[in-house]
Amino acid sequence: MKLQQIISISILLCFSFSTAFAYTQKEKDAANYLAKKEIIKKQSNVLNYKLDDTITRQETMKIIAKLSWKTVENKCSWIFPDVDKNGWGCKYIEFAYNENLIAKNETFRPNDLITKVESTKLILKAKWIKKTRITKNWQEDYVITAYEKGIIEKKYTDYNTAAKRGWIFATATTVVKKEEEKRKKIKKEKKLSDEA
Repeated sequence: MKLQQIISISILLCFSFSTAFAYTQKEKDAANYLAKKEIIKKQSNVLNYKLDDTITRQETMKIIAKLSWKTVENKCSWIFPDVDKNGWGCKYIEFAYNENLIAKNETFRPNDLITKVESTKLILKAKWIKKTRITKNWQEDYVITAYEKGIIEKKYTDYNTAAKRGWIFATATTVVKKEEEKRKKIKKEKKLSDEA
C-alpha cells in the first residue's frame, strides 16, 4: 500500500471517529436515562441513539406523548391528511393534538425536521410548565421560560435550527428529573407534616 493511500485512510478514520462521537456525555446519559424510563427504545450501543442526528416532527411526537405519562390510544382519526393513517406515528400525532400540545393546521408535515424551539415548546407543554412571560415573540418566550426554569443551560436565538436528538434527550431528561425531585420533596414534606 502506498504512503499516500495510508495517509488518506488515516485521515478518513480520524474524521469518522471524531464525527461519530460528536455527542456530549450529558446527551449520552440522557439517552440511557430516557431508555430506562421507557420513553425511548433502549439501545445496546450508544451510537444507535444517533445523538448527533436531527429528528422528524413525527418521531418527536412519540417522545412527547411518552413524556406526558398518559396512555396513547391505538387509533387514528386521520385529522391531518399528510399523516399516514396506517402508520405508527398517527396515534402519537393525534394524541398531541387532542392534548392541545399542537394546533390543528391543514397539514402536520410529519417528515419535516423539528426545530429547537418547537421541541422546547412541546417538552414544556407536555410537562404542564407554563410560560414565565407572554409577548408577541412566542419563540423567545419559550426559550426564556426554559432557561429560567433551569431546563436549558443557556438561552439561544437560533430558533429555527433543526434540533439534534441528543439535545432533545438532554432537555427532556432535565424536565423529568426536575419533576421527580419535586415529587420527592412533596412526599418528604407530607411525611414530616404527618409526623408533626
